[in-house]
Amino acid sequence: MHQRGEIIEVDESTLSKHPNTLEKVDQAATEAPATDDDDSEDAGGEDGLTVDDIDPHPADLKVSQLEERLENVTDVEMLETILEAEKTAEDRTTAKDAVKARLNELEG
Repeated sequence: MHQRGEIIEVDESTLSKHPNTLEKVDQAATEAPATDDDDSEDAGGEDGLTVDDIDPHPADLKVSQLEERLENVTDVEMLETILEAEKTAEDRTTAKDAVKARLNELEG
């Protein structure tokens, strides 16, 4: 697991999936912290999302923090991936209920 502020190499597709938590830095930079200034979840859709694509992982958030982030997610596939992550991690009923409620809002 990587620490906040650690410089890591990732491909462009990973960088584009995590604009709120990863920051592109110059190759010559010796110290450039990743930022998490915006609390909104990446609402863009990408085909083939996996639990590993979710950043931050739902298990790293309190249920109240997860609920706040869910308000900004408009991608059904992302929500389904978040729900799968909840089922495989701590299996928190309140978190799963929040994700299902957001899915119902979007799907009608």
